[in-house]
Amino acid sequence: MGLLLALVASSLYSYWRDYRQRADRWAREQMHPPENATCRIWLERTAAERPGGAAANAGPASPLGPAGAAVPDVQGAFVRMNDAWVVLRGETDPPSEWWIPRQRILALECSSGP
Repeated sequence: MGLLLALVASSLYSYWRDYRQRADRWAREQMHPPENATCRIWLERTAAERPGGAAANAGPASPLGPAGAAVPDVQGAFVRMNDAWVVLRGETDPPSEWWIPRQRILALECSSGP
């Protein structure tokens, strides 16, 4: 009897945990800028990936850069976002799409106005 009760409790907990993860993912996906909003993205970088190498930029990466110059890594029109990716449309002809992994995004700035 105890084994059956433990099995039912484990199943209920597993169902509840999966439900919470799906609900949390859905809530995160609803937090996004309007489609075609102009967005600028700064990417998180390791010391070796920063301009000038590790010695030039020993501190943490910042959207303002080492000398306060606000130069984004990627810029374009917002297309869509999910739990893993942010998609921007480039300004090339024909338009290209940039798929940026969310875990590498340091900062995202969007404006929907002109």
